[in-house]
Amino acid sequence: MSALCGPSLYGPVGRAVTALPLSVANNDRERVPGSHRVGADGAVVAQEPPQVLRAVLGTMQADVVTGRRTLADTVAMLRQMRSMVRLPVDFHEAIGEHVNAHMLATAGVRGSLIAVEATIVEWLQRFAQERLETVA
Repeated sequence: MSALCGPSLYGPVGRAVTALPLSVANNDRERVPGSHRVGADGAVVAQEPPQVLRAVLGTMQADVVTGRRTLADTVAMLRQMRSMVRLPVDFHEAIGEHVNAHMLATAGVRGSLIAVEATIVEWLQRFAQERLETVA
């Protein structure tokens, strides 16, 4: 997946832009109600199938359990999924809650980092049986 940063909020001379058109803020894609969006070329982009999302999350869970990926990296991937992939509302909200709790615990603002990480691992555990086949 690509970098976490979005479109620049500064104009060509470094002045802040007060408002970005929706098409610029969403990489030339316009949001429409429901689970679809319309691209600049008029093509409809559908939401990812839930079984694909569960397989990706199952693979992430396996990578955390085996130590192939750290939990901090997994949280970064969850954050990227939430911002870049069309998710069903329940996935979007659950991932948002976990990512925000991790951010606040890491900053020492609210909650124990160990408890938050355990909650994330527990949430990912529900996807343990649904994994993508990986090539080593």
